[in-house]
Amino acid sequence: MDRLTAREIEPRGWLKRQLKIQAEGLSGNLDKIWPDIKESKWIGGMREGWERVPYWLDGFIPLAYLLKDEDMISRAERYIGRILKGQDEDGWICPCTQEERKSYDMWALFLILKVLVTYYECSGDERIEEAVYRALWQYPAQPHAASYHSPKLPKYYLKSQRLPYSPAYRNRENKRLRRCGLRLRHTILLSGRLHW
Repeated sequence: MDRLTAREIEPRGWLKRQLKIQAEGLSGNLDKIWPDIKESKWIGGMREGWERVPYWLDGFIPLAYLLKDEDMISRAERYIGRILKGQDEDGWICPCTQEERKSYDMWALFLILKVLVTYYECSGDERIEEAVYRALWQYPAQPHAASYHSPKLPKYYLKSQRLPYSPAYRNRENKRLRRCGLRLRHTILLSGRLHW
């Protein structure tokens, strides 16, 4: 079975009508009315900068491309452009200060990386692979990143989260990724392990 992207699917009939209803409702217009989306830290604003924009974009982007709605596509491109512009030199992509990094919940990183992969699948934007690579390369340097991969967590928990729990496995996997270079396909494979 091959996974299809929004570029490879053309909705018709009932499904297309349902997508249009969704686009005309909150899903397609949340960025126009909710301050936490339209003024989010993810795009340089001062409102919530954790998971709201990534969750919204995760549905908005495929919706825009499935409907081939130029206005929605351009709005998605603006959001992604601002998010990429906000990525620090060291790869950090989440919207917080250097001091806030130590306490920033990394769940938002996983969400925004999923969004970036979705956007890449829809748009083919060549900037995405490098941005995802830099963000993932930088991730293990965060002091709290270990909490998502800690060998002290019970094995049943890690299995339920589909995370590799063997330190030897993780080391072998990290060496392989460094040797081969991180490609978007690896990100997609990792996304399955991280239960995105």
